[in-house]
Amino acid sequence: MIVSLLVVVALHKQALKLPSLFSDNMVLQRDANVPFFGTANPDETVSVQLDGQAATAKAGSDGKWIVRLQPLQAGGPFTAYVQSGASTVEIKSVMVGEVWLCSGQSNMELPESAASDYTRAQDEANPAIRMFTVSQTAVDEPSSDAKGAWVPASKYTVGSFSAVALSFGRELHERLNVPIGLINASWGGTQAQAWISKDALFAVDALRPLVESYQEAKKGLSHSIRYLQKRTKRVDCFAGRHRK
Repeated sequence: MIVSLLVVVALHKQALKLPSLFSDNMVLQRDANVPFFGTANPDETVSVQLDGQAATAKAGSDGKWIVRLQPLQAGGPFTAYVQSGASTVEIKSVMVGEVWLCSGQSNMELPESAASDYTRAQDEANPAIRMFTVSQTAVDEPSSDAKGAWVPASKYTVGSFSAVALSFGRELHERLNVPIGLINASWGGTQAQAWISKDALFAVDALRPLVESYQEAKKGLSHSIRYLQKRTKRVDCFAGRHRK
């Protein structure tokens, strides 16, 4: 009974969760309603505080919630506090400015360390320019989270930045003089249809066969995986009997 109670308490404390985008060093879009979202205990109230603003929302029966702040002016650094029940998430060094999605294939993926202006990029590194590089993970359905971290530019970090995105960010900062957030979601060699939703592909007659062939291939792969799992169990059982 005591163990069960401890497990329940632990789960309750861990219920408040935000996607990786909402983390230290993040940049939020200026002059626009800013959404914070994540999961919490069902029907629990979630509050967000940032730069003198406070807003609340109630988590749904599925635990999902979204809080929208009023438009913010460019500036920072700020600290954001997200609270639900006894849980509090503190997000440090938050900046408000321009946020841009930088997506593409190998041209966008190319790291600054491989670019001809790498030395210049190191010398001119500006921590007001920050990049979130999305982990290259393939999924079948839209995901509410993307693994990654916000990294301020410095002579030690710009080498891992997308060279094209960094050049774009530098020009934006020179023109606008506000913090710049760059979300690098690139993957070299990927096909265009990999970036389009299944529903959108299926709605076009010429593209529908792509979805259907993929679904068939996926079924075949699932059968193969189950077959291999059964074979592995048989091998394990045989090996166990052999050892005895």
